[in-house]
Parts: sequence; structure tokens; C-alpha cells
Amino acid sequence: MRKIRVSIFSVQPVVISSLKNFFSNSSLIISNYITNLKSLQNLSNDIIVIDDGSLNNNQMFNITAGLSNISNIILFTAQANKGYFVPFLFNKIGGIVSKKAELHILEKAIVKVSEGGNYFCNYTEETLNNIDNIESNKSLLTRSECEVLDFMIKGYPNKKIANLLYVSVDAIYSHVHNIKKKLDIN
Repeated sequence: MRKIRVSIFSVQPVVISSLKNFFSNSSLIISNYITNLKSLQNLSNDIIVIDDGSLNNNQMFNITAGLSNISNIILFTAQANKGYFVPFLFNKIGGIVSKKAELHILEKAIVKVSEGGNYFCNYTEETLNNIDNIESNKSLLTRSECEVLDFMIKGYPNKKIANLLYVSVDAIYSHVHNIKKKLDIN
């Protein structure tokens, strides 16, 4: 049996239960099932699977910012085709697996990331193509819009971007609207 240190974070008991059941018959050994955000900070050598279940963008940003020195994070998400996680890709996420996928796909992602690779399930390909589109079309944006986009990519909430750029939150909303329109982002 291959020993890969994996910690799984979820605040949803049903997800923990289903993952425990699946991995009990797996060749992988799960070292931790975590339900407390603070416990994530002590896991520098583990592969960390984060179920985004009932977390909002600010909580996800705080988690990934706190784990920014770790490159072996796998996001287990129901939003894989929505692109909401785009900012977190730049915080060294090693993989993204949709909850629509079979659990053996999550297992495959864990093995791939443990070998130093990345794994993005098919549901994320459209979003990854959108990232390339964003980077190649930045020239369509004003200097201010580029500044706002850079903070968005890093996962900063609008209020924090406004504070950092010394402008109103309404100005940020306007920039975000223009960015989405110019880059054809939903």
C-alpha cells in the first residue's frame, strides 16, 4: 500500500463520511480529516484536499493565503465549471477536481500531485482556457482596470482592492464590470 500523506478539509459531515468510506477501500492512506480551518496551518508536508462546500470567497482566499508556501493543494469543488476559483489558481493549487466527477478521479489527482504533477479535471478546461484569454487580452484594459484585475487574480475582495488603490468600492465595481465586459467573462 502506497503511503501518501493526505489531509482532507471539509466543514460538511456528509462529505467527510463519503470520502472516509471511499478511501477506506483505496490504496491511499488518509492521515487527517479536518473540519477546523486553524488546523490547516500545521500541514506543510501533506497533500491537502479542500472541499469548498460551504466556504465563501473570502474564506477560500484566507485559506489559500495562509497556505501560500504549499503547492500541493487540491480543490474539490462543485463550482469547477464556474470559474469562481480562478484567483486561487495563482496561489499554487496543484489540482482541481469537480464533485461531479467520480471519487476515483480525486484519488488519481492525489497520486498525480504527490508525484509533483498537476491535475485539472475536464470540467475545468474551459476555465483554464478563460485564464489564457484573460492574459492575452489584457491590452484591451486601461491601466486602472489592469491593476484591479491583478488584485482580483490574487483573490482580493472588492473592498480590500478599493482600500489598496485608495478609491471607492463603487469605482471597483465599475472596473470589475468593465473588465468582465471587455474580456467577455461571465
